[in-house]
Amino acid sequence: MSNTTSPFGDPVGCADGKYFTGEVKKAPPAKERILLVGFAPFRGRLHNGSETLVRALQRTGLRGATVEVAILPVVWSSVEQVLMPKLRSFGPTLVLAIGEGKPAQVALERTARNARSGVDERGAAPENGWVEMDGPDVVNARFRYRFRRPKALTLPLVLSEDAGDFLCNATLYRCLEMPINRVGFVHVPPQELAEASAYEAQLLPFLVSLIEHNSNAETGDSPQFDARRPRVSVG
Repeated sequence: MSNTTSPFGDPVGCADGKYFTGEVKKAPPAKERILLVGFAPFRGRLHNGSETLVRALQRTGLRGATVEVAILPVVWSSVEQVLMPKLRSFGPTLVLAIGEGKPAQVALERTARNARSGVDERGAAPENGWVEMDGPDVVNARFRYRFRRPKALTLPLVLSEDAGDFLCNATLYRCLEMPINRVGFVHVPPQELAEASAYEAQLLPFLVSLIEHNSNAETGDSPQFDARRPRVSVG
């Protein structure tokens, strides 16, 4: 008996005498591989809120995803020596980097610029003023930032077109050069002397919602194909 299958899903005889109904079960969606990037303390600070938050996210987990963390020392060489090898070895499907920004607000970074400057924690300046010699001047983040904010977040949310020209911007730019579907960056208020539990309680629900909004299970398709570009503060 042949192994022919009816295009209409009718039972068709198989070589082993059994019948195939024509119903094919869909394979489960691939497990999300999430890389969370934070930074070590700098400028004499005891804590870096980005490290506090990404380690808390890794500890609590993210709905069925494989989560790994990269903590970058605040030195220029960490982008090439720590971040890039991690991206290549882990092969994330989603990257969210977090850095400390201005007090009393959360900034959602929409672009990275091909520019860098400033002295790092070792007193070193970058070898040149660009991130990638032949790269575009500006690269857009591949992350959806418009969603319903958790009630726990009382800080204002702002959309930013300028991630600066220090390590945060270089990190975002280099991540966006990789073939990763979803890449975003969030600047959070400095943790300073705040207790980790209180700091996490305010910001973790927002970060979890943001990641889930951009995950395979929630969006179903690729953010770079979403033409809607919010241009005002979101809240």
